Amino acid sequence: MNDWKNFNEKGNECFNNKKFLDAIQWYKKGLEITSEVSTLYYNIGNSYLNIVEIHKKDEIKAAIVYLSKACKMGHSSANYCLAKIYDPKINIPHTTKIKNTDLALMHYKESVYEEGTHSVYSACNNIAVIYGEKKQYIEALCWSYYAKKTNESPIFSQNHNIYLKKFKEEIKEEIIESLKLINNITDVEILINAMKETASEDELFEKDIDVHAIVAKPKEDSSARIAIGVFMVVISFIISGRVVSIVGVIGVILIVAGMYSFIKINEIEDSYYNDRQKFDKIMGAYKKEKKDKLKKLEEEKRIAIESQKSSVPWEVRYMLEPCKYCGHYKVRYAKWEDKSLSVAFWGIASGKIGKNYKCEYCGKMW
Repeated sequence: MNDWKNFNEKGNECFNNKKFLDAIQWYKKGLEITSEVSTLYYNIGNSYLNIVEIHKKDEIKAAIVYLSKACKMGHSSANYCLAKIYDPKINIPHTTKIKNTDLALMHYKESVYEEGTHSVYSACNNIAVIYGEKKQYIEALCWSYYAKKTNESPIFSQNHNIYLKKFKEEIKEEIIESLKLINNITDVEILINAMKETASEDELFEKDIDVHAIVAKPKEDSSARIAIGVFMVVISFIISGRVVSIVGVIGVILIVAGMYSFIKINEIEDSYYNDRQKFDKIMGAYKKEKKDKLKKLEEEKRIAIESQKSSVPWEVRYMLEPCKYCGHYKVRYAKWEDKSLSVAFWGIASGKIGKNYKCEYCGKMW
């Protein structure tokens, strides 16, 4: 048995039976005959990687050493394996500290440019996802299109449509026509460069939606309701020994309202990642609500300006600055009636004594 191919076949048999350590020994015997075969280095590295993924053993350094050697010798599948190791989106044990987006991109690209790689479409899709995370949507669109063209998987098509939605409506038809020129990997890079040279980002992209910014304040409000509700229920139980009291019931209502809000907020976030049609519908309602609010604020500001006329009593004049809590132009000077109840109850300890302004919309004073 002096031919490396025989050792390689023995190793493959062990690999297929998930006997990875035995497979490694056979492949290494092949290397003793010749050190010029990239397949042997790839097979050893891939065996170590399977030990990491299946048996959770920390052999990741050994996997990288042999896969890197195979990469230098032009083995495309070795590049793909290394890309997966470095890709932050792919969960492989013992790789958290070595995740590197740039290295992942480099190896994915190397894998698709080499002849004979078995997963061009997966590599192209993963490249698109990385560019999407970086908000480089021209690259994401072109790579996702080639992934979709190579393999009509629903996931690849969905990713492509997500990136296409980032572009302005009036130029989408033109972009779709341009993408049809892509027939191979080289065409992807050519089109990316052409699109970057002919138009700026402002001309191409819609303003990106920051879903986390949209849900941040509602989440904060929901958390506050739940916390206050729990506090009221606990106080009710301590004072009366039972939850069923006015304070306890109000507390339960606040908890239920807060939890319901959390469910609706999570539904928005989930639809952003998994159901863009539903998310767009929610955002349509959100944008309409925002537009109506802006229109209302403009009307409030107009009324505030009118109220500044000298003939209007100072007690009902609205300030030209909006409320610092809710943003509405319903701010006026605080009157004694706004403070009297609090002062009568708390005396000089009342927090409203030094307040000079009140918002009629949210009721807050400062």
